[in-house]
Amino acid sequence: MTSKLRGATPAALVLARRPHPSSSEVASTLALAFLSSKFWHATALSEAGSAVLGARRRWLGPLVRETLTVYREAPHDAPRALTAFIAAADVFRAAVAHADASGVPIGLAHHRIPLTRARPVPGVVPPLGTLAELADFLELPIGDLDWFADTRQWNRHAPSGALQHYRYEWRARAGRTPRLLEIPGARLRSAQRTLLTGVIGLVPTHDAAHGFVPGRSAV
Repeated sequence: MTSKLRGATPAALVLARRPHPSSSEVASTLALAFLSSKFWHATALSEAGSAVLGARRRWLGPLVRETLTVYREAPHDAPRALTAFIAAADVFRAAVAHADASGVPIGLAHHRIPLTRARPVPGVVPPLGTLAELADFLELPIGDLDWFADTRQWNRHAPSGALQHYRYEWRARAGRTPRLLEIPGARLRSAQRTLLTGVIGLVPTHDAAHGFVPGRSAV
């Protein structure tokens, strides 16, 4: 441990780690980089991808072209779908396999947070097209919203305590498998309740949904 880290707090030690990201993390970072690009064309997406990877990779160009073939417009309301597409792309999977075989996993130099745009539901939910609007709706500073989102997954490595968003508790059940409770902190729980009552709970439920729907049963 370097002299700069000696005597550091547990939080500082967690933030100092730079582990090799998983392939899913790389795919997610690339998806967010693409969505943060001002223009949705090959040059812009290649530049955005190169910025987060720290270099222009040979496989990035083919991945960008394949992405533009499937997504003619930026899927700002579906970052997870774009992440899944990138992760499943043959050119990306081949790049990951080659990197693993060579012993030099794909690294990430930067992270970009795109200006998200929610799909509007007129007359049903409040317009929350940007992170700033969401922060105002939840009455949270942008920094706190980013901390709760934990996009870099620091909570996976942080020790138990104030830095954790959840506490975990096992509940014994007679004759049944013990149940794990994941209990959010007070501020996170308040934000989740606000989202449930003011946004998610207002969206009409699909006819196929039965679990956790009032008046219906998963059985």
